[in-house]
Formats: sequence, structure tokens, C-alpha cells
Amino acid sequence: MAVDTSIRSSAKRPATTPSTPSSANTSSANASSTKSASSQTKAPAAQPNLPAQRLTMADSFESAKPKAGPNLSGEAAKPLNFMPDVSGNGVTVSGSSSSNGVSTNGSVSVGTDGISAEGSVEVKGLNISFGTEITQTSNVESEDGFTTVTAEGTMSVNLGGEVDLGTVGFGANYTEGVRTQYQVRMSDEDYAKVQSGQAQMPDPFNPDSMPEGSSVLLNSTDFQGTGFEASYRALSLETNVTQEQGVSVAVEKTGENTVRVTAGPTEAIENSFQLGLSLGPASAHIGNTTELDQFTLKTAEFDLSTEEGRAAYNNFLATGELPQDNSTGISNVATVEKIDYNSTTSAGVELGPLGGSVELGSSNLNIVRTTYPDGSVDQVTDAKLHAGTPVHLEQHFNPDGTEDHSKTEISMFMVGADGGAESEFANAYGVDQSDFDGDSDIYLSFTPEQAMDLTERAQQYVAEWEQRTGQKWDEVDHLQDEDLIAELANAENPTEVARALANAYGGPNWMGSAFQMMAFTEDGYAPLPGTIEARDRNE
Repeated sequence: MAVDTSIRSSAKRPATTPSTPSSANTSSANASSTKSASSQTKAPAAQPNLPAQRLTMADSFESAKPKAGPNLSGEAAKPLNFMPDVSGNGVTVSGSSSSNGVSTNGSVSVGTDGISAEGSVEVKGLNISFGTEITQTSNVESEDGFTTVTAEGTMSVNLGGEVDLGTVGFGANYTEGVRTQYQVRMSDEDYAKVQSGQAQMPDPFNPDSMPEGSSVLLNSTDFQGTGFEASYRALSLETNVTQEQGVSVAVEKTGENTVRVTAGPTEAIENSFQLGLSLGPASAHIGNTTELDQFTLKTAEFDLSTEEGRAAYNNFLATGELPQDNSTGISNVATVEKIDYNSTTSAGVELGPLGGSVELGSSNLNIVRTTYPDGSVDQVTDAKLHAGTPVHLEQHFNPDGTEDHSKTEISMFMVGADGGAESEFANAYGVDQSDFDGDSDIYLSFTPEQAMDLTERAQQYVAEWEQRTGQKWDEVDHLQDEDLIAELANAENPTEVARALANAYGGPNWMGSAFQMMAFTEDGYAPLPGTIEARDRNE
């Protein structure tokens, strides 16, 4: 049966079930367009003069604008001083610099006998040490192969003369009897070793004791009234956390000699810790694990097999200062920010750094932005606007602010789509509708190449429509499914494809109708580009 592509005045095109080639009994199809995808994102073909979409959203997918303001921690390197040699024998260049706890002092002299240099490198933090004695454990729980337990005890702190006592909460270089409490998450096997005495309780102040894959949660409220209170106060400033919110630190043992530290508001860190989710630069998921409208996380990874990495980790524990840049023994330094616009009553929300405003109504827009020391940005956007379909967009921006479209990823998880929509998408991709029965729902994703191939299919549909009807596209009113096709045809890059999908009004049914129509061309049936699969909504 041919697909009805005529223009109707009715509010909804009935879902049709065209005759499609028999599909394999599979819940996944990685369909390519009628033209083979190139290794790079394709430039769009000549486009018809198409009308602007009726409903538009603010440009939520642009690069983050650099924030103005002081750097809350760390100092810029001191400039070199060029001083003349009063002896008349040449010029001496001297200076000092400090970065991530590594101080460098030295001089270079240019004289009549040539060039001579001397200097020294001091790794600040190596002499800092801690000693912990666990006196009791509680709240032991096991789930999904992992045990969580709360450890309490006392500890000694030796600052080794390397920390300015005026900037920390300890009144002396050596302090005993400091109260400590933290939560540990480790595999059931590792906890059994602790119980049997084969291993000690994992201790973030002695990270070598932590088995690979384990993590520790430290909350600022557990260190109130101790010398560490000042350290958590410094972290609060770095992560813009209020005293009421509280600040927490997650320490994850990511490898035999590496630990990752992530600091931020307690609710965000604690929820991810309890769910066993990794943090660090790949913390985009955290936007969906907390009801906080916005937050900032700071993260860095330390290689304890290097003097620089261990010293920087010790310095962090004592002062609350996280590195600002990657260097020897320090990697994956990043700032993770979440901005959430979610309202069922708001008449309009200013989108701040995104520019403009959007009528949210029952919509939500969740953005998690990860900024690296070089200024590059990874941005993850989850958008469900008005009565549309949820769209997940991943973008990468270069240090100069330009978007790298080769790294764009788009996906849609259509939880609860009805049988009509499932039938339309099954027809568009040549899969079995029964794959989406029960708790299985449609999950559709696009690589950059597939997104641009979808644009070409939309352009093909518009051209064939004009040839078939003898009319100009923009001289006719169209229904919502063809409005979406027009937006896709006008997309110049994968991000604009995502924007068109997010702006599509009417949810999976209207989108499914548009996709089904594009699958049938004058040359016959061809599955649309993209990857479709069935995913359990409960996982």
C-alpha cells in the first residue's frame, strides 16, 4: 500500500502500514541512506526555500561563553625578571613559577664565557602525611555485588611544614586525634578480604589501601569542628556551594596507581556515589541523578606512582585545593556545570548564557557542560520541549569556540510511545514492530554522517513532492509531520538536525509519520539512516 502524502486539513494523518520488505526478526537495524555515508559530515545539497517552523526554541546548542571573573584558586606564574649584570659581564635572567604544587626557581646567565644555568625543582606536598585508625564501622549494605559501609575513627595529620598554617584549620604542623568519618563502596569480594583481615579498610588518606574500582565519599558535615573544616570551605568556594547545600568529595580508585577526585554539592555527589556511577569529566549522567537546578563540580585525576601526582593529592587533602591544569602526575582536570530549566508553570525562562528565552510550559531542558583547561568544552543537552519527543545531544567545542561536528551524537529514547508510533518507525527502518512490545521502547540514534544523510532524505522528499504536485513547497500549508521534514531539509549540520527533532511538535506519532513518509521515495522503499533498537525502559 502506498503512503498517503497528500495535504489534508485534518489535525492528524492516520498511521499507515505500507507494504515493506520482510525484515529480520531483530530489534536493531543500522540503516544507511540511499547514498553511502562519507567519512566526513556531508555538506547539504541545494535546498528549497522552505518556511520557518511555527514553533522555535532558543538556540540551546551553542557553545558556552567564557565566564568572567577571578580564578578562585591557584596563581598565575610569576613573570621572569630581566636584570642587567652590574659587573658588565652580561645579562642574568632569573625568576620563579608555581603550578599544581610544583615550584621552580632558577636563573640563566649570559656572559662573556657563554651561557650558564642553575635552578631547583621542589615538589610541594610530598612531606604531608596522614595516619588513620578505624574504630568502628556501621550501615553495612550489599547490593548488586557491591558493599557500602561507613567507617569512623581518628587520625593524625602531619603537614610537614609545607602548608601555610594561616590557610588551613590546623594550628600546628602535627595534629593528633582528628575525628574522621567516610563511606566506602567496594566489591563484595574486597569487603570479604577486609572482614577476614587480608586487607585493611580502604582509606582515602592512604589511597594505596583502596582496591581498584572502590570509591570513598567524604561529606563536609562529618568534618565540622576539625582542622579539615577550612579545606571544605575552600572547596565550597571553588564549586559555588552554599553552606546549606554542603560540599562532598568522591575519591575513586580508577587504576592500580590512579585516583580520581570529584568535589561538589553533597546531593549531586552523594547520589552518584550511591548509584555506583563514575564521576570525573564524564559526569553528564549526573544531570539526571539530582533535582538540583544547577551545580558545579571540580575534578582531577592523580597518578600516585609519580612524586608530582602524590604530592598534589596530599596537598588537596590538606588544603582542599584541586589542580587547575594538567601536568606531570595530574590529568583529566575539568569543571562540570549543570544548568536545568524545568517547569510546569513558568510563563517563560531566561536562558542566561544560552541567549534568549523559551516558553517552557511542561517542557524541560537540562544541560551539562564540561570545560577543560585548554578551553575546549563537551556539552550534553537533554531536551523535551512542549509536546515533543525527548532528544539527547552530545557536542564538542574547540578552544576557539567552534563546534566539531564530527563528534556530535544524537539519540532519542521514546519511552511509552504507542503502537501507532511504533508501527511507523518500524516501517521507516524495516524492523519488526513486535520488538517494541512490553517494556521495550524505541531507541533511535544518529552519527554525524547519519544525521546529514537524514537531511538528504528530507530534501529528496521535498523535491519529489514538488515534482509530483506541480506546486512550490512554501506556497502550501503543511501538517506537522511535513513541517518536521522541512526543518530537516534545511539543516546544515548535525546540531541543526537535533534542533529540528527537538522542536518537532506532537511527539513520536507525528515524528513517526514524517519518518515513514521519507522512507518511501519515487525509486521505492529504502530504510532511513540511523540506528534503531529496542531498549528496556526499566534499565
